[in-house]
Amino acid sequence: MTGHHNKCKTPLDENNPNPLHHIGMISFQEIRYLLHTNGFRIEKVTENRIKLISWLYVVFVPFSFLITSLVYYNSGRKKETSTINKEVKKKMYSKAVLFGETLIVKAIKTTASPL
Repeated sequence: MTGHHNKCKTPLDENNPNPLHHIGMISFQEIRYLLHTNGFRIEKVTENRIKLISWLYVVFVPFSFLITSLVYYNSGRKKETSTINKEVKKKMYSKAVLFGETLIVKAIKTTASPL
């Protein structure tokens, strides 16, 4: 409700920088994109713990899954990205991504960065 992420309920103290400050929180989709476009392959996605409050949102998951499936299906046909879309959707609807407090992603460098 404050406009800040769960881990940063107020503005960060710029006078006392801390390596634990969460200044650039990003979604799983952004993490995956950054890793894959820089030559990494995701091996494992897990979480530090499941927050009990997150289970309240489980009633919305079927609706979200259905809408995402329709959008990904149409996009995959037009852009020939159905394999990527299926892989992303599988991870997005995992317990870790849906209900985890902190996402932990293990990735292996497989190729040189295309950039």
